[in-house]
Amino acid sequence: GKITLTYWNFGGLARPIRMLLDYVGADWSNSTYVHGEEAEKWAADKAAKTGPFAMFANLPELKVGDHCMYEHDAILTAIAWKHDEKLFGADQQAQAAHNLIFSAVVKVKDAVLQNVFKPITTEERAKIVEDNKVFQQIEKWLDGKKFLCGDNITLADFYFDTMWFGARIAAKDTCEAKFPNIQKWYTTFNAEEKIAKHRASDKYLKPFLPPVAALNSDE
Repeated sequence: GKITLTYWNFGGLARPIRMLLDYVGADWSNSTYVHGEEAEKWAADKAAKTGPFAMFANLPELKVGDHCMYEHDAILTAIAWKHDEKLFGADQQAQAAHNLIFSAVVKVKDAVLQNVFKPITTEERAKIVEDNKVFQQIEKWLDGKKFLCGDNITLADFYFDTMWFGARIAAKDTCEAKFPNIQKWYTTFNAEEKIAKHRASDKYLKPFLPPVAALNSDE
């Protein structure tokens, strides 16, 4: 059925989903609410939702035909299962690595979001990134690897790309100086043909965050 991804009119937590949909070659469209102006419209639409997952209604929302799914990590997983199971790893070893790494990288979301929304000093932002245990672990893990789980892109790369994008907004100099392996991975991932094509398209929404954020990026 027709695929529609609904979110606010910026990148945010829909960023890796939009990127993944283009990467797997899905035929899909963007639907957005204007942040700060259409909150009441979304609330009314949310209240009118029906179906087995209606009680979980939230943004982002992935609608396929008449069926809706919510929660960004669940949506990412569903897309990968439908379009390319190798996104969970090409073999058993890669799959085991993916399960571990994906579980690790989802833990940085709260720290990244806090860093870009909270009105703190540049030094404090840099310290949040530098002291983050998961970033430290991934920096060591990526030594000698092209992508997070080896030579092939997996779902974990899409999720972590957005987390690192947010970290760079908060502390770009610290990211590049303290985490060279992650920075090399980030550059390699975004240079991939399908990823670069998506980022140059009108489906890649900017800015990254809503106007209420303390920091933002139009990159």
